[in-house]
Amino acid sequence: MKLLLLESALALVPKQHRNHPAVRSWCRRFNRKPHEAILDINYHFQFMKDWEHPGKWGRPDIVHFTLLYALESPLAKRGLLDVYVHTVEDKLFYVEKGTRLPRSYSRFVGIVSRVMRGIDTPLVHPLEKRVEKLVKEWKEEGYRIILMDENGERKKGWEGVEKLAVLVGTFPEGPFLRNYPHDERISIWDEPLNTWNVVGEVIASRERAIGLL
Repeated sequence: MKLLLLESALALVPKQHRNHPAVRSWCRRFNRKPHEAILDINYHFQFMKDWEHPGKWGRPDIVHFTLLYALESPLAKRGLLDVYVHTVEDKLFYVEKGTRLPRSYSRFVGIVSRVMRGIDTPLVHPLEKRVEKLVKEWKEEGYRIILMDENGERKKGWEGVEKLAVLVGTFPEGPFLRNYPHDERISIWDEPLNTWNVVGEVIASRERAIGLL
C-alpha cells in the first residue's frame, strides 16, 4: 500500500521572521540555529496569526504522531507500506522502509529541519518530483487512488483491491488547497477526525483485507 500525507503543515521559518524573539526562544529550546527552525504554531503564533490559510501551517506534531503510528504498524513491519510526505509548500519526501522514527519530538524536528533544507538522511529522502506526477505514476502502475475527505462517500475497506494508494490531508483544518488526482473520494466517519486516526483506520482496514490481522 502507498500512503501519501498531503499538504503536511511542515515548513521552515521564513527568513523575515528568523530574528523574532519567539524563533530565538525555539532555537534555544531545541538547540538549533535560526535557519534550521521549523514553524510551530505553539511557539510562533505571534507572527503566524494573520497568515493566509492559517490552518495549514505550523503543526509538525501531526506529521510526527501520524508517522509514528504508520511506521510501527504490522503493515509497515512486513514491508507492505510505502510512506510519502508532501508539504504545504509542495515539497515531497519518501520515508525509508524499516525506519524507526524518533519518539522524541526534539529529535524528530531535527530530522525534519535537515530534509526541509534539502539534506538527504538515512531515514527520509527529498524527492525532486511534483506530487501530481507521483500519483499519476501510481495510477499508471495500476494503483487505485483513494483521497480521504470528510465530505467524501462513506466507505470502509477496499477488499479485492490489490494495489491501493491512499492520500490523507495532514493539516489541522480547512479544505485542500488544490485538486489532486484520485479515483475515489472517501470518508470513514460523519465527523472530522485527526489525521492519525484516519491513517490508523485505513491501515487496519488494509491489514484485515489482506489477512495480516
